Amino acid sequence: MMTIISRLFRNSLYGLICMATLLEAKECVVVDGKNAAFVYKETVGSKVYELNYIRSADRVILWRKNEPVIEVISHLNNKVELIRLFPEHNRGIRYQAKDLAAINKSHQWDKYFHLVDVDSVKQFSKSSTVCPNESHLKGSVNDVNYEIRWLDQAQLPSSLLIHSNQNTYQINWLRELSPEEQKYPFKVMLLSDVVSVDEVSRASSDATIQEMAKIGDGESIYLFQK
Repeated sequence: MMTIISRLFRNSLYGLICMATLLEAKECVVVDGKNAAFVYKETVGSKVYELNYIRSADRVILWRKNEPVIEVISHLNNKVELIRLFPEHNRGIRYQAKDLAAINKSHQWDKYFHLVDVDSVKQFSKSSTVCPNESHLKGSVNDVNYEIRWLDQAQLPSSLLIHSNQNTYQINWLRELSPEEQKYPFKVMLLSDVVSVDEVSRASSDATIQEMAKIGDGESIYLFQK
């Protein structure tokens, strides 16, 4: 009798372990190469957003659902250029590398392309997960703690937790962007009248675009602040 109970217990335990593994495996993200189009759940303190992320070899596009700005970051001649698009106004402002510090933005392309500083990530402790081509990374930089589920081939996080004394920041992969969703920012780009930040400083009579240009630290996506 005890043998039968013991066998049933072992079989049940094995089933539970397999079920847990399968549930975790369903969350595995498969991305090959440089192109990616994701929706992340982004948590900044008590605020929650849907962060849309599209990248190609030399461009990253980011926008939060229901927020007024789309950010297009390009890597041109080894320099980062940012365009902020405002769909409601069909307007945009171009920031060159020299302008980024003024709006608290990083000039490091890797931060946009990988969503983290890759040089720092390389120093973190590394262990495997149930998902193929994924690693679990933990480490700290300047008293800020990081925990990452890292997609090895894509060199992107499927989840990321950043914790410091001042703030907690987290992103978690939700789903891939649909083809129609991916077209949206490009449609906005085609319709927008884009001016440089130098032109904005001279356009003192255009109150709307002056206000757009003031969007800085408070509106920056946490990951890319300098």
